[in-house]
Amino acid sequence: MFLQALVSFMNQWEYCFAQDRTLSIAIRQAIGFLCCMCRGTISQSIVFNGRDQLDWGSEYKLHSRAPWKVKDLFKPVVKETADYFDSDFIAIGVDDTRLKKTGKCIPGTQYHRDPLSPLFHTNFIWGLRMLNASTLIPLHKDRDEPVAARGIPVRFDHVPVKKKNSSIKN
Repeated sequence: MFLQALVSFMNQWEYCFAQDRTLSIAIRQAIGFLCCMCRGTISQSIVFNGRDQLDWGSEYKLHSRAPWKVKDLFKPVVKETADYFDSDFIAIGVDDTRLKKTGKCIPGTQYHRDPLSPLFHTNFIWGLRMLNASTLIPLHKDRDEPVAARGIPVRFDHVPVKKKNSSIKN
């Protein structure tokens, strides 16, 4: 039942992709990312879906050649979560996070302060700076018991730190 609801929700992505074949690959990979118990990589998603003995070219072309934008995938989520709010305002929670990377040629990677390092000794990590925005759905309105709001992700963007302009003098 949950899988059917998830797939029907993901079918709203059809405007993001030029072909139905690309949409089916995206849905298959999204379910693989959610369900695989290992690292959430493209190859692990392919293995989870039982396609490890088939050609992987179309699976990787979804990420390298297909003209789609990540922010378009969140539009059905924004439309769905807006119905939970009575007023014209929507509560948004924003989180600034770092994704650790090992490759030195990945665009946008740089050194960041490790948030898990102790205050007296700063450690650095190589990675990407990401910004995650979530709508905070007020579930406490519908229930008598105290229930916190639930955050549903609606945006996930790469936001590299701007380089300091050395031409400006104090």
